[in-house]
Amino acid sequence: MTDLSAPLAEVTQTILFTPAGERRGVYGNCLQSSIASALGLDLDAVPHFGAFAWWEPAVRLWLRGRGLDWRMVDGIPRGRSITVGTTVRGTGDHAVVGDSGEVAWDPHPTRTGLTVVKRSYVLEERPGPEPSR
Repeated sequence: MTDLSAPLAEVTQTILFTPAGERRGVYGNCLQSSIASALGLDLDAVPHFGAFAWWEPAVRLWLRGRGLDWRMVDGIPRGRSITVGTTVRGTGDHAVVGDSGEVAWDPHPTRTGLTVVKRSYVLEERPGPEPSR
C-alpha cells in the first residue's frame, strides 16, 4: 500500500515528446514521472502509462493494486493530484503534480508548468472491501 502523505519525490521525465518519436509510437513519460513524484516512488516503479491506448483505466487498475484510486474533479482540487493541461512548448497534453491547485512539481526538465489546466485527477486512498455478513 502506498502512503499519500509520503513526501513528494522530484522525478524528472526521461522521455520527451518529439513529433518524430510520436510517429514511431514513442510517447513522453510525463504522466509516469508525475505519478512517481506524487507517490514518492522511483520512476521505474511506475508503468509508462502514456504508451497505453487505454491509459486511464490502466492507471486506475495499477493504483487500486496499491490501495489507491483517483477521480477527475472540476475546479481546483484539494490535496495531491495529477493535473493535465497545455504548456508553452505546444506539444499537446502534459501532466504535472498538483497540490491544492498549485503546480507542486513539473517533471519536464524546463519546469515551466502549465499554461492552461484541462483536468485534474485527485489521488485518494481506496476504501477497503465491505465486511462480509
